[in-house]
Amino acid sequence: MCDANDFVIDNGVLQKYTGPGGDVSIPQGLTAIGEAAFSHCWSLRSVVIPQGVTSIGRDAFSTCTGLHSVALPQGLRAIEAFAFANCSSLRSIAVPQGVTAIGDYAFYGCTGLTRATLPQSVTAIGKGAFEGCSSLADAQGLVIVGSILFYNLGPASHVAIPEGVTAIWDGAFSDCTSLVRVEIPQGVTTIGSEAFSFCQSLTAVEIPPGVTAIGREAFFRCTALTRVTIPRSVTAIGDCAFKGCTGLADAQGLVILRNILFDFIGSDSHVAIPNGVTRIAGWAFEDSAGLRSIAIPQGVTEIGPKAFRWCKSLTAVEIPQGVATIGEAAFFRCTALTRITLPRGLTAIGRSAFEGCTALGCIAIPQGVTEIQDHAFSGCTALTSITLPQGLTAIGRSAFEGCTALTRVEIPRSVTVLGKNAFDDGVELVRRDSL
Repeated sequence: MCDANDFVIDNGVLQKYTGPGGDVSIPQGLTAIGEAAFSHCWSLRSVVIPQGVTSIGRDAFSTCTGLHSVALPQGLRAIEAFAFANCSSLRSIAVPQGVTAIGDYAFYGCTGLTRATLPQSVTAIGKGAFEGCSSLADAQGLVIVGSILFYNLGPASHVAIPEGVTAIWDGAFSDCTSLVRVEIPQGVTTIGSEAFSFCQSLTAVEIPPGVTAIGREAFFRCTALTRVTIPRSVTAIGDCAFKGCTGLADAQGLVILRNILFDFIGSDSHVAIPNGVTRIAGWAFEDSAGLRSIAIPQGVTEIGPKAFRWCKSLTAVEIPQGVATIGEAAFFRCTALTRITLPRGLTAIGRSAFEGCTALGCIAIPQGVTEIQDHAFSGCTALTSITLPQGLTAIGRSAFEGCTALTRVEIPRSVTVLGKNAFDDGVELVRRDSL
C-alpha cells in the first residue's frame, strides 16, 4: 500500500519518496521523476511509473538493490544518467517506444539483468549505459541489447559478432588485450568511438560493406594491427581512429588509410606527406618534437584539431590551396614556428589554432576567412604585423591577446563582432574601408 504522504511532489515532479518501500505505485498526475527521488531505497521491490511521466531523472532509482521490476510508461522520452545504476536485483527492463535518450551509465552495475529491450525510437545512448550488466552476456561474453553490441566480457581470442547486430557501441571491445581476430557481420553500420581501442593483439580487421561510420579512437593503439579493409560505404572516420597503430605505418612512419593521415610515428626531421592524402586527422603529428619541416601536398582540404600541437622544432609551414579548415589548437605552442602561409579558400581558423607560437612574426589572413575564433593567435609574443581581409566578420575572444609586440592593427569595416580582450589594451585599432 502507498500513502500519499510518502511522495514529495513539486509542480508535477516527484522530488522524493519517503515511504517504507515494497511494491510502489507512483500516483497519477506527474510529469517527471526527479533526481535521486528513490536513490538508495534498498527496501523497494517493484515500482509502477504512471502515464504522463516523460523523464526519469539522474540517479532516480540508483542503488535500489532490492528492486526487481519496473513498469515504464508509454510517453516516456528520457532516462537520465545513472537512473537505475547498481539496481543489482533488477531482472528485466523494457524501454517503451518513444524514448529517445538513455543517459550515461543509466543501467550501470545491474548485474542481475537478464533481459533488456530497446525501441527504434532511441537515438542517443550515453557512455556505459549497460556497463557491468554481466548477466546479459551471451555464450561468447557479448552484451547485446536490441541490435546494439555494448560490451565484450569474454576472454576469447576470436569473436564472431552475431547476425542482427547493427552497431558496435563506444568502447565495446576496449582493452580486450587477448582479442586477435574479430568477425564483423553484414548489417553493421556503425563502429563507435574507442570500440577496439587498446586491443593490442588484434592483427587484422575486415570492415564489411554497409558500415558508414567509424568513431573517434575506434582502433586507437592496436599495435599489432597490420591489415585493415575499409569499404567505400564508410563516409565518416573520427580523429585518432587508427592513431598508434604502429603496424600500419609506411616507411616514413605515416599511418594513412582511405586518404586520411592518422599518425606519424617516425623520427625524421622532414616529412613529405604523399599525394592523395586529403585530410590530416586530429592529433596526427602531436608532440613530434624532432619535426622541423612538413610538405603538405595539394589535395589536402582539412587540418584537424591539435594536428601539429607541441611540434616545438617546426619552423615553417606552407599550407596549400584547397585547405578549407584549420582545426582547434592545430599548431598550438609550435614555439619555433616563424612563418606560416595561409591559402586563399581557407574559411575557418579554429580556436587556439596558433596560440603560443612565440616566434611567429607576421601573419596575413586570406580573403574568404570570415571568423577568427577565440585565442587563435593569443600569446604570439613576436607578432608585429597582421593583415585582416575585407569580409572578415568576427574576431573571437582573446584572439590576439598577449601579442605584446603588436602596436597597430587595421580592422576591416566588415568586422561586426570583436570579442572581449581580442587585442591588448595598448594596441591601436584603426577601422579600414574596403580596398
